[in-house]
Amino acid sequence: MISYVASMFAQRPMADTLKLNIPSVRDSLGLLDTLSSLGAQDTLPAVLSKRNSVSISPDAFTSKVKYDAKDSTYVNSVENSATLYGEAIVTYESITLEADVIEINFDSKIVTAKGTYDSLRNEWIGLPVFADKGQEYEAFEMRYNFDTGKGFIKKVATIQNDLYVKGTEAKFIRADVQDTTAADVIYSKDAIFTVCDHDEPHFGIRSSKQKVVANKLAIVGPSNLEIMNIPTPLWLPFGFFPFPSGKSTGLIFPKDYTTDARLGFGLNGVGWYFPINDQINLQLTSDIYTRGSFRLKSQMDYKKRYKYAGRFKLEYHNLKEENSLGGFSRSPSFIFFLSHNQDASAHPSRSIGGSINIQTNNASNTNYNDINNVQSSTLSSNFSYRESFPSKPFNLSLAFSHSQNTYTRDMTINFPTFDFKTQTLYPFKRKEAVGGQKWYEKVSLKYDFQAKATVTTTDTTLFTRQTLEDIRYGGRHKVASSVSFKLLKYFNLNPRVNYQELWYMKTADKIFDNTIVVTENTEKDPETGEEVVVSRDTSFGTVIDTFNVGFKAARSLNAGIDMDTKLFGTLLFKKGFLRGIRHQMEPSIGFNFTPDYANELWGYTDFVQEDTRYPDQIDTFSVFEGGIYSAPSVTAGRRMALTYSISNFLEAKIFSKRDSTTKNVRVLKRLSLNGNYNFAAEKFKWSLIKLDGNMDLIKGISNLRFNATWDPYDYILDEEGERVEVSMWDSQRKVARFYNGSFTVNTTLSWRQIKDLFRKEEETGNRTNDSAEVSNGIWRLAENFRLSHNFVYTWDNRIGQDTSFINSHTISIVGELPLSPHWKVRVNSFGYDFKNERVTYPSFNVNRDIHCWELGASWYPDREIVSFYLRVHPGSVFDFLNLPYKQGNTAFGGF
Repeated sequence: MISYVASMFAQRPMADTLKLNIPSVRDSLGLLDTLSSLGAQDTLPAVLSKRNSVSISPDAFTSKVKYDAKDSTYVNSVENSATLYGEAIVTYESITLEADVIEINFDSKIVTAKGTYDSLRNEWIGLPVFADKGQEYEAFEMRYNFDTGKGFIKKVATIQNDLYVKGTEAKFIRADVQDTTAADVIYSKDAIFTVCDHDEPHFGIRSSKQKVVANKLAIVGPSNLEIMNIPTPLWLPFGFFPFPSGKSTGLIFPKDYTTDARLGFGLNGVGWYFPINDQINLQLTSDIYTRGSFRLKSQMDYKKRYKYAGRFKLEYHNLKEENSLGGFSRSPSFIFFLSHNQDASAHPSRSIGGSINIQTNNASNTNYNDINNVQSSTLSSNFSYRESFPSKPFNLSLAFSHSQNTYTRDMTINFPTFDFKTQTLYPFKRKEAVGGQKWYEKVSLKYDFQAKATVTTTDTTLFTRQTLEDIRYGGRHKVASSVSFKLLKYFNLNPRVNYQELWYMKTADKIFDNTIVVTENTEKDPETGEEVVVSRDTSFGTVIDTFNVGFKAARSLNAGIDMDTKLFGTLLFKKGFLRGIRHQMEPSIGFNFTPDYANELWGYTDFVQEDTRYPDQIDTFSVFEGGIYSAPSVTAGRRMALTYSISNFLEAKIFSKRDSTTKNVRVLKRLSLNGNYNFAAEKFKWSLIKLDGNMDLIKGISNLRFNATWDPYDYILDEEGERVEVSMWDSQRKVARFYNGSFTVNTTLSWRQIKDLFRKEEETGNRTNDSAEVSNGIWRLAENFRLSHNFVYTWDNRIGQDTSFINSHTISIVGELPLSPHWKVRVNSFGYDFKNERVTYPSFNVNRDIHCWELGASWYPDREIVSFYLRVHPGSVFDFLNLPYKQGNTAFGGF
């Protein structure tokens, strides 16, 4: 590499010269000045011979000019110039020029750069690249004057943000270095604007004259849209393209164009973008239809590094549809969405975040006919503020939640719930322990206080007065204390006591209205046409639900004691596939006590008359019914129950011949049996016996869950239809009768799991190379697919009549099929419901990547949706070039 630095200052005398002795040696290019003849000097020497000297002009460079060349440098002392060959580079102030051949004239301060044609590779190499202050220009040939800052370029190419500008000829004017607001300007001739980075752009806007102000804007005269170098009928009288270096306010072009039989023609997603600051962006868009329907949408995204990030969305929909009377009606709806995520490093003990997603009038299903909104029947929200105190044994939180069913329209909102909880405290534990731990030091204590308000309503009545009146609220205190002992070394003894107190500001009351109401049911006489009474319904009084305002507390207490242990059994084998079985059993027995809260001592009950004909017939009810918390039951009576349960776990040790190793496999994840016997019950002291289990099948691909219930009593009714207490042992000499049960099999298969199932066959080596290659090709095509299967079967014999039925039986496929590097077929959902004998919402997408364009189509047969688009890649300057077609995108009523 040859490196020179010319330090030439203006106003130097003409007599001053720099002399360079150059031997007459030719290199491979037939030129003077080879790398070996020049030595290793970096700069021009202070004294040169008169035979080859470079004179310095009074108008010479005012700053250092650095120039390098990989191959050779030829210095012409007569013309006071230098020519650089092979990966040449010239640096002057902030300017860098690279090319295969560069010529510098030190008198005129003009530099000329061009490439070299490589006949072996049949292409041009080392074409000029001019860079200045972050701007870069590529050209076929370039002349530039360092003094005037102007240049002439042939076949210029530059990038402004994501926009490529290519012209046949251009004039370049460099911005004044002293003016920080100025920018480089290029005047182009016969140039094209495009976002395609191909050597021959696939599309663009071509004009005869253009002006490009670097990093600011481009202005074009009459221009025409070209596709594959073919002009189109689309002409523009002028064009204006801004090149902001950061975010800027601007128009959002329509995302697509929709044709709908009920809405008409519509523009979707047209609006305006507002970058409020570096952390917050806001966009306001709308969907407008020719038949009067519209949607207004706002979306704000915000992010602060190392602190938080989130999104806020608010949508208002107003759809106009024809009613049964021949007129038109409006169907307004709202969507409110908020998502906030706090960075993990923002605060060590405080966090706030979550999401809120509330809709009215079934907004998503009515307005959007896509798979996500159609198949999603529930909405939920969870947003919380939590704080712990590192030096304190307690924490608090404030949480909002909501659940909503889009099919039934039911909605439950839990307004911000306040929670204060302590950690497990040991009040009797000594601060400085001396000797062994005392039994009373193990006594634990926990306290929990909660205050909340909730309302259950529908999405159509959310903003009504009745919803406000239906809000339930209250507070709850819970205190729990327990202790654990070792008994006979292997048994754990766990006494416990729990106290709960509920606070209400209003309680339930019932008033009996003794007004007798007679309701007549009439029908029209077919002969006379008169209304004739066919029946009468008489109501002998009505019970009216009301409430009393005032503070009232509901206190409850329960105590119990449990004893449990663990039993292990292991069986080992020296040979074979099965090398061992390990069984773990966890039996438990206990006793718990709960008082009778129907006793008048507690004051939790009241009475109301039900019928004017029977004054002595009264109904007992709880004054806390309908409360926000589950109050003590006034119908369960006193409870003195002996409880029992047995849990089982089973593991197997499997030997693998493949690598001569063993591994443990969980055969039975859990098998549990439980029930109780209530000494205080008047009848049916034995409870139902419940069994439930869980295990994996086929290497964990499938999961089996099962449960069954048995009743120790026979199902026998007396003359009044009341059940008679007769045990199964007394009636049929059986311990219990089958009550109900079910089992569920869930299977999820990915391509890798399927391949693992057949790996053993592949390793046998019996298949030919051709068949193995075909098999591997199939796996590659299917690697992005997932198969899901669900089966639920139920038995029922609760009333002595044995019935069984299939609750659910479905299969579905989701995945992507890469036909080629640019063709993709997406199966969003394709399944079959065997119970209802129908296909379950098939959904297909096809996409073709055409370099700077993309082609796609979607088909949703069940929803009668067909869409097609041909567009420039989204997010570019030309993403408004979009040819969409969509039919049936709006559900208009939902499911």
